Amino acid sequence: MSSIIGCYAHFRKMENRFAEIDVSRVEAKDQMRSAPILTEADLNALSTNVPKNAEQLLLEHQAEVG
Repeated sequence: MSSIIGCYAHFRKMENRFAEIDVSRVEAKDQMRSAPILTEADLNALSTNVPKNAEQLLLEHQAEVG
C-alpha cells in the first residue's frame, strides 16, 4: 500500500504537467499517438526520486490543507 501512496505522492508533484485525453472526442486518437510512452524502466527511474516517507509526507500535507 505504501508504494501506491508513494507513486501517488510523486504524481501529485507532477500535477498540471499531464494532459487529460477525452477518449470520446474525435481527436483523441491523434493525441494518444503523439503521447510519450511510459516504460517500466521510466517508471522505475522516476520512483527513485520518491521519498522513503512519502505516505507520512502526504498525510502531513493533507492535514495542512485541511
